[in-house]
Amino acid sequence: MSPLTIASVHVHPVKSCGGIAVDVAALTRDGLAWDRQWAVVRADTGRALTQRDTPVLALISAALPAEALLGGAWGDEGGGAPAAALTLTGPPGDGHPPLIIPLHRPAAPRTRTPVSVWEYAGDADDEGEEAAAWVSAVVGRAVRLVRYAPGGGRPRLVAPAWTPAGAPPGAEAAFKDGYPLLVTSAASAADLAARLGRAGLDGRRFRANIVIAGAAPWEEDGWAELSIGGEGGGEGIRVGLAKPCDRCTIPAVNPETGVVDGKDITPALRAFRTGSALGWAGVQAPWRNAVFFGWNGAAIGCGGGGDGRAVVGLVR
Repeated sequence: MSPLTIASVHVHPVKSCGGIAVDVAALTRDGLAWDRQWAVVRADTGRALTQRDTPVLALISAALPAEALLGGAWGDEGGGAPAAALTLTGPPGDGHPPLIIPLHRPAAPRTRTPVSVWEYAGDADDEGEEAAAWVSAVVGRAVRLVRYAPGGGRPRLVAPAWTPAGAPPGAEAAFKDGYPLLVTSAASAADLAARLGRAGLDGRRFRANIVIAGAAPWEEDGWAELSIGGEGGGEGIRVGLAKPCDRCTIPAVNPETGVVDGKDITPALRAFRTGSALGWAGVQAPWRNAVFFGWNGAAIGCGGGGDGRAVVGLVR
């Protein structure tokens, strides 16, 4: 069997907006640096928007300084480089200049605003009127851009029942869909594309953090843990896979166009990737009709606390 390698690494700074393919990124108990630290929320209710209801979010692209992706002193809690910033760019030809959001948190408290992401409700830092006007113009409705605030009234903790054994406790999911990491397999995406009769399937549709190459299709269903790096006797990084990822309709959105052109993806998965078909319905009753692609997980070998860091990188 061919050795497994990392095919790609992705950070999605703003929930449901375009991601960044990176060569390296810092990895902590909370996931990759800057992943899903911002969200676009309705101005009236604070409810987070996603590509399910607002497909054009896929066309908002993000950029971060390479140094910021390595974590450490770049960014948060008064220790960051003041010039470091998240840059958001709208759809091609929309005429709006890029939006610049400083990573450095100012010493003065920001305006906190109530937000909700699925079952979670808490307070987030509002990025201000300029950011709100920019994103509202792009999506065509009144929204706010908010940033996750650790300790902002109620941390969004990863469910202990789905935390891999050995992972540091207290991981915060920020605005992710509940877990620090999403791991997928390039071979499984290729198999799904073949079942759909397509030449290929853009893996960005599945919004993974780490894409593995070299496995057989759906081999990941038998993995409990990945060891990344560590050649020559080094310890490397351990990533525990806690649960299969049940999928919504976001893979139907084309990341290049923001158009829903993949309505056949979920039905194709439903033919062989439901909890019932895979024999998983007995683990969780709601899984019976859910469809699965990829695995949620968390880092195990990044140190015992929230500041423990490792670096995960692209293996070519």
